[in-house]
This record gives sequence, structure tokens and C-alpha cells, in this order.
Amino acid sequence: AVFTRPNSNSTYLQVSNSLFTSCDQALVSNCDKTVMRDCWVSTDPKMTNKAAIVNIHGVMQIEGMLGVPLNGQPGQRWIDNHGLGLHCKNCRFGAEGGGFTPIYNFAKYSDADCGATAGAVISVTDSEVNAQGSDKRQQCAVYCIELPNVIDIRNTALLGVAPVKIASDLKTEGYFDAAQKGTLRFSVEAQGIDTELPEILKNPSPKGKKVYPGQISAAETAAKMSAALQKLEKQHALAVTNGVAAQKENWSLNSFMDATKDKNSEYLALGFKNGFTVLMKRTTADRSWPHADVFFKEVDIDKYPFLKCVFDNPGNSEFSITIKAADTVKGITATITPRPDAEKKSHLIDLRKFGFSGKSSIELKIYYIGHVYHQPPGVGVKYVWKYCKPGAYLVFDTLAFVPGK
Repeated sequence: AVFTRPNSNSTYLQVSNSLFTSCDQALVSNCDKTVMRDCWVSTDPKMTNKAAIVNIHGVMQIEGMLGVPLNGQPGQRWIDNHGLGLHCKNCRFGAEGGGFTPIYNFAKYSDADCGATAGAVISVTDSEVNAQGSDKRQQCAVYCIELPNVIDIRNTALLGVAPVKIASDLKTEGYFDAAQKGTLRFSVEAQGIDTELPEILKNPSPKGKKVYPGQISAAETAAKMSAALQKLEKQHALAVTNGVAAQKENWSLNSFMDATKDKNSEYLALGFKNGFTVLMKRTTADRSWPHADVFFKEVDIDKYPFLKCVFDNPGNSEFSITIKAADTVKGITATITPRPDAEKKSHLIDLRKFGFSGKSSIELKIYYIGHVYHQPPGVGVKYVWKYCKPGAYLVFDTLAFVPGK
């Protein structure tokens, strides 16, 4: 009945006070945020191996839904979750024909500490769960194809069904080895004959063995960096004669990627030659946002108000770049590269527009985001993100505070 196109990111969808009758699927959402509120939903009895509602991408909130299942085919369920969060409150997952499973979870937990990369959160509160019409293996509130970071079931009536079951083909030994401490929580405070969680969820034992997608080894990184620097043998960066330029010692990857406990050096590498700075990707670009820090002990913004940043992309690999500036003395922080400029290779930015002035210590954060968005022509056409590969790099010719025009 309601469908949003693939990758409808940055979109809020609300469906409320609506009646869905005998739909094969009532709602399929790709949006960042979806709210379904105060709706009556009945399913099509021919619906097979699918869910009436699907959260593909972001966070879905379902409140006050009265669900009337029309059973009869295998694999029927109410909601499939592939996204970052699913929150069901004051919902009636009906008992007609015995009912069927409310939630299938396909989203795997994230080993990130927090932030946009955090894994799925599933919550069911103040609800009624019937699922006796499902296959015995799926008679539960939440059936896990993969295990999320959080499952929270509370103030809910589990009418003859378990709170959580795990797909029999999911290998759970060592499943949470890469999880970080404090990122997993599974709890049931519900009414029912069976309120026990599976053993792995009672004591998930995160070990923090972080896996970085597509990360190249230190040795391979060094080899790729050496090859990149060799190409700079006969070139020399343009010297800044009037201003404060970044030198080798100003650059660092020792800090943590924002909102994580991951060192930026796990995602990026630095190299220097003939006045150039090479910033190289060590991992595939997914949802990470690593950055290089550039520290300046003293800059007189009144004298040198413009930040000049000029770099090249020798391999023509996909990239966008964001620069944040912080006055570490006065406590001013600003993102100084507007979004439309993310794919430009030359920037001249007036810091006075962001409230910077006088003499102070300045820290720059340069985010090397290894992907780019391509919008195909036409309405409703699926858009495309293209990602760079590990070993892709940018060569900075100039990073300096200058008088400007």
C-alpha cells in the first residue's frame, strides 16, 4: 500500500489514522525515520514468506497498531527489521487464526561504540503478542535471523509464546567477539508462561575484538604509501611565503574517530614528501568518518583570516571531504566546509564568518570520506553511492592560514 523508493535517506515518513485491508504488504520504508501510528492493519491470507511491514534502512516506530492476521501461508510475520531501530508500543499483534510472529530481525549488531554506526535496537512495550499460528520455530515476539545490539521487551503479554528465538542456522559461537563493552543489552519484563531468553543473550560476553571492514595490513599500507610517495619525487609543493602553513609535525592520527574508541590510524595513514602530505584510506568506506588532526599552536586570525586547502586525487577515486575548525582556547567549533563543497579540491574559507578572531590555538579536523553520491537522471530512480577502495589517497599541496584577498 505504501512504498518508499530504495535509499530514501534523510526522509521522515508518518502514516497515521489509516486502515489497511488485505494488503500483501502494508508499508515498506527506506526512510531514516518512519512512524506508523493508530492504524488498523489486516493482511492478505496469500502473503507468503514476507512481512506486512518492512523497515529497510533507518528507525521505525509503530504505536497503537491493531493487527488482524489472516493466516494460512508459511513465513508470514508482521514486521521485518533491517534497519537501525524498531520500536513497537501499545500494539496488538492479533490472535485470529492463532496469530503470527510480530518481528523478524535481520540487522546484525554493530561493534561500534555509538553514533551512526550503532547496531539495531528492538523494543516491544505495552503490547499483546500472539504467534501460535506460526511454525513452532518462530512462535515468539522477536525471531532473530541476526542478533541486534538491544532487545527490550516490557509490560507486554506474551500469550503462549517465547520472547525471543534464534534461527537454527545462525552460528552463535563467538558471535559477539567483536562487540564492545556496554553496547549489548537484552531484557524481558513481560507476562507469559515463557519469559526466558536464549542462553547467548543472557550472557553475551562481548570481547571487543574489533573488525575493520576491508582494512589493509600495516605492511600493505606502508607499501602503498611508499608507491604513492615515489610519484612525488620530482614534484614540490608550493611554499606558503605569507601565512602559517601546516608542517609534518602538525598532522596526527592518534585521536579517536568521533563518538568511538577507534583510533583514526586504523582507518587512515599519513605520508610526507617534498612538502606534500598524503592522506590514505586503510579501510572500505561504509559508515565510518575518520579524520586527521592538524594542530596549530598559534594563529593570528585577524592577520591570516583565510584557511587555504588545496589537494589532488591522483587515482580519481571517490571522495568527499569535510573540515572542522576549533579554537581550543575560546571553545569555538565550526564545520567550515559547506555540504555542496564536499567534492571540491580547492577551498579558501574566511574563518571570521564562523566567529574566529584574534590570536589563538587552532585545531583542524579533516574528514576523508571515501564515497560519493551520484544521482541518476529521472524521477524515482534509485540513487547510487560509489565507494573508494583501501589504498586510495589524497595529496595535500597546501593547508595554511593566509591573508586571502
